[in-house]
Formats: sequence, structure tokens, C-alpha cells
Amino acid sequence: MAVENQLKLSLQGMSCASCVGRADKALRAMPGVRDVSVNLASETALVQFDDAPDAKGAVETLENAGYPARVQSAVMQVESMTCASCVGRVDKAL
Repeated sequence: MAVENQLKLSLQGMSCASCVGRADKALRAMPGVRDVSVNLASETALVQFDDAPDAKGAVETLENAGYPARVQSAVMQVESMTCASCVGRVDKAL
């Protein structure tokens, strides 16, 4: 499985094996999901998609299941962009 088809999420609110099962079941019900691995000890979920990952959908799914994903913002400084085409390539990559 290509790494670009994987999404690793940090979860909140899991306290037992039943929580893991509910988060796993909710993520597996998403369209395009190939495999899910939820880990109670690290409070993470690794989701493998058939195509491009649906991060927004996964976050919403977990929120609805009662195990919200930890979300944070990042500011990146990108060097060597000289034109609109460069901006488009960086945007597409992200």
C-alpha cells in the first residue's frame, strides 16, 4: 500500500477495547476505506484508502462516533517558488 493512501490520526476519548471497536467500525464504514488499525495505547488510527485519503471525512466520522481526532494547524515556509505554476504544484502536493 502506498504511503500517500494512508492517513494517521491521533484520537481523543478512547478508554477501553470497546472504544477501539466503535472507532474502528465507524472508520471502516467510510467509502473508499481499505483497512483500519486503531491502537488504544498510542490513541491512534491508521486508515488505508483505495485512492486519495479523505481526511475531512475521517475527522467528521470520528467526531460523530465520539472519538474526535486531534486537529492542529501548521505554517510551512516553502523555498524556491518563483511563479504561479510552482504555487500550483505545492498546493497539489499538499
